[in-house]
Amino acid sequence: MPSYDTRLLRRVAEPWQRPIFSAKSRFAAALSPGIVFAAGRRGLPPFPKVIWLGPFPAPDNGISEYFERITELWRGYLNLGAVRLQFNNYPPDYPVQVVRAAATIARMARENPACLLHIQYCPFSTGPGAAVVAGLARALRLRIVTTIHEERLIVKSHPLSGVYTWVEDALLRLSDAIVVHSEGQRDRLPALAREKAAVIEFGIDPCFDRLKEYDPTAPVIGCFGQLAPAKGVETVIDACAGASLHLPNLRLKVMGSVRNVQRYRSYAAWLRSYGAERLGSRFEIHFNVPAAEFDQAYHEVDVLCFGLRHATQSTTFYRAIGHLRPVVVTDVGGVAEITRREGLGLVVPVDDPQAMAKAIVTIFAAEGAFDSLRAKAEAYATRRSWQANAEEHWRLYGQITRPRWRASTEHGAN
Repeated sequence: MPSYDTRLLRRVAEPWQRPIFSAKSRFAAALSPGIVFAAGRRGLPPFPKVIWLGPFPAPDNGISEYFERITELWRGYLNLGAVRLQFNNYPPDYPVQVVRAAATIARMARENPACLLHIQYCPFSTGPGAAVVAGLARALRLRIVTTIHEERLIVKSHPLSGVYTWVEDALLRLSDAIVVHSEGQRDRLPALAREKAAVIEFGIDPCFDRLKEYDPTAPVIGCFGQLAPAKGVETVIDACAGASLHLPNLRLKVMGSVRNVQRYRSYAAWLRSYGAERLGSRFEIHFNVPAAEFDQAYHEVDVLCFGLRHATQSTTFYRAIGHLRPVVVTDVGGVAEITRREGLGLVVPVDDPQAMAKAIVTIFAAEGAFDSLRAKAEAYATRRSWQANAEEHWRLYGQITRPRWRASTEHGAN
């Protein structure tokens, strides 16, 4: 990728230190079809519009939660904005959603040829329409950034894996830059995409104000997230049953979303009976709870356990770190990589409840282990703020658009 002057980016990407929009220019931007990137009073050339394409908000989709948060960070932290396009491949009007998105992109490309399209790609949400939109954007000579949220191991387990793999291959070829969330995820990309991939880890909302005083003799374990077989919730149940031999007052709280699909509903119902069988009254499970209640649950547990069976990202993992909760994770994907690298918890083999039980006991029995993990979580959450996430995206946009941006500016000056 070409080099560029980061002084301009730093100057624009620190609105919490220096406002870059006057009240008049903010009002003008709000009236425009999209929020136009401007560099304020310094006479700098305008930065291209960014078109975001991502999934609709959905209670069972952590990627839509990420999309909502990344929108908020651009508007709140960078004081900038973007045009948002959304579609999901669940509703019956999915083809109409795709056509509308394509028409909007075509219109914006005519208004501003320096537009940049950023696709938040989750195969089971944005679906094949993402490749259609990317193909149009490439035909219109727009720059394209694609964030890959799910790894192929998950995609291959789906009945339509061939379609989703073809879509991802198309996006990797069409994109000027690929965003992934860990070094391991980048290494697992096909060779054609690896050299244009950038690692931008999730942002974290620090919630240090309500730290729970834990009782090492009566720990509360949490298992949060989508309740699906790939999440390995039964591994966590078995691990807690094993750990309770050493920690007899241990309790387990399971909480998450259940998609309105028969196999997921059946799995959730089975978890309820299986957890009660293994742990009795020390087990509780809650489905599809309101967001406020879900957030409160992080303050009621001491350690979060993740029994993931496939390499994926988990938004609940990053929320756990933001609440300074030590974690126990299975050795798959970026979650395990970050846990091991940053010392945020313990990593255990997949589908090994005995190893997970031992890890739980170690966190509470080893002197200073819990406090040490909490301190490391605080350091990582502070460093991986949403401001840092925003700046890294901004720099990436600058890398792939600056040559065209500079050329159009010089042409206008001439």
